[in-house]
Amino acid sequence: MRRADELHRKRTQWAGRYSALLADVAELILPTQQPDRIHSWHLYSIRLKLDRLQINRAEAIDALKLAGITTSVHWMPLHQHPYYREKYGYQPDDLPMAARLYPELITLPLYPDMSEADVTYACDTLKHIIAANLCVGRGVDSAAVKRTAACRPLCGVPPDQTRQGRVAWTSHNNNRCSPARCFRSPAYFAVGCSVFSQQSVLL
Repeated sequence: MRRADELHRKRTQWAGRYSALLADVAELILPTQQPDRIHSWHLYSIRLKLDRLQINRAEAIDALKLAGITTSVHWMPLHQHPYYREKYGYQPDDLPMAARLYPELITLPLYPDMSEADVTYACDTLKHIIAANLCVGRGVDSAAVKRTAACRPLCGVPPDQTRQGRVAWTSHNNNRCSPARCFRSPAYFAVGCSVFSQQSVLL
C-alpha cells in the first residue's frame, strides 16, 4: 500500500503515452477517461476496427507475439462463457452488441516497470502491423497491394526494431522475427514496398 500512489502514477504515465502515440491510428478505438473520474489503468485495452483491416484479432495478437509483445484478451461476454451457454443455451447473437465488440478487444502490456522504449516499441509495432494489413480503399491504393508480391512477408515488426535487448516482456526473449516464422504468416505481408520504404526488405 505504501507504493500504491507511485505505481498508479506510473501506470497513468504509460497509459497516457500509449494514447498519445496511437491517437492518429484511425483503425483503433482507444480507452478514454471521464473528466470527473480517476482511472486505475489496471488495463490498457484497445479495439480494432476490423472492417478496416484484412486481419482479425487473433492474427494481430500473433503478429505482436512474434515481435515479443505479449497481449491479453479480457471481458468475454457472460452469455458466451461455457456455463451460460450450456445451462441456458445462449447463442452469441442473443446479445449482439456484446458479441460484436468482444472480437475487437486487445489488452496491451501495461505495468509500472515499463520504460518509454517499451511503450514506443509496442506502438510502433502495432502501427506497422495495421498499416501492413489495411483493407484496400482504407488509405492503401490498389496499385500498392498489387506490388505486395515484390515484398518479403513481414511478421509485423519493422526489422530495425528487432534489435538486441529491446524485447523483454516475456520469458521467451528469443521469440522474435525469423524468416521461417515470417513465411508461415501470410497475413503479415507488407502492402507495397513504397509504403514501407525503410522497413520492407526486397526479395
